Amino acid sequence: MAARTKSRPKSKLALKVELMQKGIAREQIEETLASFPDEEELARIAVEKKVKRWQALGEVEFKKKLQAYLLARGFGYEIVKKTFAFFTK
Repeated sequence: MAARTKSRPKSKLALKVELMQKGIAREQIEETLASFPDEEELARIAVEKKVKRWQALGEVEFKKKLQAYLLARGFGYEIVKKTFAFFTK
């Protein structure tokens, strides 16, 4: 699962839903996700590579791209806002 978060990062909720659809037991899913970093860290990991490409964009366009990317991967608006603030310090 650790490799999965780097190759195709998603929120814990999105991963949970995906694993449940594959028939994995709920207890096993909870155990696995408990060892994952928190949602904010997962969001930062998810956009690290993309941010390098988006840095040349204006702030509004950067925010749109970041927001669309993270929301598509199951992250909530609060996490998106915190991630945007982290990368625009």
